[in-house]
Amino acid sequence: MSYANIFELTRCLDDCLEYCQQYPEREHSQFHESLLREARQELDESSAKADKEFVEWRMESREDRLAWKRLAGELASVQKQLEAVNAIGFFDQKVMYWDPKRLIAAVDEMVTYLRRRVDDLDFAADKADKMERLKEKGLSEDDESDQALDEYLRFSKLRANGLKVAKDTIANFRRALRRDLTIRDKDYQRIGWPQQVATDEKVL
Repeated sequence: MSYANIFELTRCLDDCLEYCQQYPEREHSQFHESLLREARQELDESSAKADKEFVEWRMESREDRLAWKRLAGELASVQKQLEAVNAIGFFDQKVMYWDPKRLIAAVDEMVTYLRRRVDDLDFAADKADKMERLKEKGLSEDDESDQALDEYLRFSKLRANGLKVAKDTIANFRRALRRDLTIRDKDYQRIGWPQQVATDEKVL
């Protein structure tokens, strides 16, 4: 369901609650008002939490990409240094940051290469250490991004449930008003009913 539907359902719930407050003596108002209010609150809370978790996931995802980008940049820098000293036998292919598995494999190969040459290359130990730190940072950010995505998906399910409750509650109230007032009643027509929720089509 799209965000437009959320706004549509929220507006309808507000209209329904306004109707109940205007006609508190009516039986359908007395029966449905608390249900409408609970549906409105659940929709608000679940949507707000899902939106918050979405933002957090996107932020974590961005940090994840930046960490791998730094590692890819460091690998490229080391390759240039090795070229400058005419080293041979090292991994010299460019690896892009958006391919973490291949990047990690390339970095591991480069670290192994540097560790074996710490006596020959004065920068080998420092560069190997740095790449290992950056790799661990990338893996850590990867885990945090995955956890944030899991949280977003969990709250997305709660929002989906909030949407279903809102639709069902509105549908029941709409049927009650349609039965008690008919669709031609001005109060019934004043409510902004969602088109696809307990539609008036085929109703005389």
